[in-house]
Amino acid sequence: MGRQAQHTFALPDGTEVRYSLTERPGGFRVRFVGPDGTRVEKATGCRTKGEARQAATDIITATYRPVLPAEPSHATWDTVLAELDQTPDLRPESIRSYRTAVNELRKVLPPAVVGPGT
Repeated sequence: MGRQAQHTFALPDGTEVRYSLTERPGGFRVRFVGPDGTRVEKATGCRTKGEARQAATDIITATYRPVLPAEPSHATWDTVLAELDQTPDLRPESIRSYRTAVNELRKVLPPAVVGPGT
């Protein structure tokens, strides 16, 4: 059976994250289970356990912070198709398939939709 976590930290949404601090030659490291269920170990950059506990809560909060979606692009379909040709590592058949899909999509969308972000 694995070791039990030494500390518990409550996130703003009420989720409790159990974590442990491990002393390594470069300073303390924090270990906990991340939001995707995988074990995470990160350096706190601290040499004392008190400082490491505060740094650990900051690291855990940052790890669990939701990722906001990127701002939508206001590119037109013609711009998207032009950039498609510049995309590295796409086979010619893939480019042809994507072009066909975009052109078919443009046929069924209303004229007001001038690009993927509109």
